Amino acid sequence: PESPLWGSRGFVVIHDELFCEMPEETAHLAAPALAELMITIARKWTPNVKQKAEPAIAKRWYKSMSPSFDKSGKLIPWEPKR
Repeated sequence: PESPLWGSRGFVVIHDELFCEMPEETAHLAAPALAELMITIARKWTPNVKQKAEPAIAKRWYKSMSPSFDKSGKLIPWEPKR
């Protein structure tokens, strides 16, 4: 229960992308924690390759989504520009 990933559910893995459902109120903490976990595991299998994972959150998945932050630096849900 102390982990930011508590209450998250992984449901899709596509190549190098992980898709999870997570509580909205902790998603800004859970997404970076998941990215760090992904990097840690990847380093075990590919120690000579630089690892990088950018966490992004959104209500729906979009291929063009990217990390989005508020003025204080908190990760917030990405939304498509209309």
